[in-house]
Amino acid sequence: MRKVQNQLNKNNVPIYVDGIFGPTTLKQVKEFQMRRHLKADGIVGPSTWTALYHTAFPYPGHVVKIGDQGINVTYIQARLNDAGGSIKIDGIFGPNTQLKVKEFQKKFGLKVDGIVGPETWDILFNYEE
Repeated sequence: MRKVQNQLNKNNVPIYVDGIFGPTTLKQVKEFQMRRHLKADGIVGPSTWTALYHTAFPYPGHVVKIGDQGINVTYIQARLNDAGGSIKIDGIFGPNTQLKVKEFQKKFGLKVDGIVGPETWDILFNYEE
């Protein structure tokens, strides 16, 4: 159980690691499943287990927004294109990238602000069509 709780923390779903699958862990597992667009049943089955460990691009710890540059912007642009966007992958968070972020946020029912915070990052890098 500690493995599940540790992975929830690594996936921006905060929980105290006590090794007990109680009501709080159940609630946080369901939260994680909803964010990943999995069946939110609270059961850590194969798809949830896989998603818990799918952290190829962990959240950088700060929002990524217009004016930013670098590898995180490059990752975001590539994933936006995977999600149906058609933007130049240049590592510069400009108006076109912001527009595609807003479209992505709207599509997934997120707050449409054009900023890539933990929730947008989580869904952008972990959803599967």
